[in-house]
Amino acid sequence: MSLFLYLIAYEMCPDFLNNFGVTSYFGFLSSLIAHPDDAKQLRSARILCNLRGSDQALADLFHEIGPDLVLAHPMYNFINAKLEKHYKTKWKTWFAEFFEDHFSSPWAMLAFIGALVVLVLSGIQTWYTVLSFYRK
Repeated sequence: MSLFLYLIAYEMCPDFLNNFGVTSYFGFLSSLIAHPDDAKQLRSARILCNLRGSDQALADLFHEIGPDLVLAHPMYNFINAKLEKHYKTKWKTWFAEFFEDHFSSPWAMLAFIGALVVLVLSGIQTWYTVLSFYRK
């Protein structure tokens, strides 16, 4: 935790000219991590590397330093708005839930592709059978 505080303190120095990128980034991450599950998702997506031990400890860290930080960069507000718009889209949620429920294993996906191939081949066979009947 001390590294975060050193970076933030260095950025707050009056003779350091910057746009508060580090504090803005940590503030943005703090707004993303509300629960330990959020930290787990960011860790599994390789956005965060958790060296604190547990996801709960990482979430607690961001809750400790988060309220003191200011989102100074307008880009993060834009990203937050885009994330909210993405998660409020119903069809994406339904699509993700459908795939999570029905295609949770690779075997299910292979079975689905196999069933699709069988249906297409059956349709082609039916089409040629009907065509041969009418050509007689």
